Amino acid sequence: MKKGILFIIFITLFTLTGCSKKDSPETAAKEFISSFMTGDVESFNKYATDSTKGIFVLAMSMKCNQDKLQNNMAECLKEVGSNLKSVEVKNVKQINENEAVVTLKETYANGKISHENIPVIKTKDGWKVNIKK
Repeated sequence: MKKGILFIIFITLFTLTGCSKKDSPETAAKEFISSFMTGDVESFNKYATDSTKGIFVLAMSMKCNQDKLQNNMAECLKEVGSNLKSVEVKNVKQINENEAVVTLKETYANGKISHENIPVIKTKDGWKVNIKK
C-alpha cells in the first residue's frame, strides 16, 4: 500500500515539474515573442524587463488606441502579432552567466521567415528579454 502511494506521489511530482516552463534564455525569448501571437499578457510581463515593456507598449500604442491598450492589452498583443504564425529557437549564445542572445526563427502567415537576435538577461526574477532604446 505504501509503495502504491509513494508511486502516485512520485508520478504526480514528476508530471507537475515536467509541465512547468524551464527558466532559461530560450524560454524567456520564445515565451515573450509568443505572447504576441496568443495575447498572453502574463507572459509578456513575466519575460520582459521594464525597458522592454516600455518600448513595446509604445509600439503597441501606435497599433491600438489608448483605451484598448489600457483595458484589453491581450487584444493589442494579438493585433501586433497577428501576422506571426510560429516561433522557434534556433541558437543561444551565452555571453556570460547573466546575459545571452537567443536567435529565433519567426514564420509569418504570408510565408516570410525572419531570424531575430533577442537579448536576454538573468534577473532576480529569472531570465527576461532586455531590449533597450
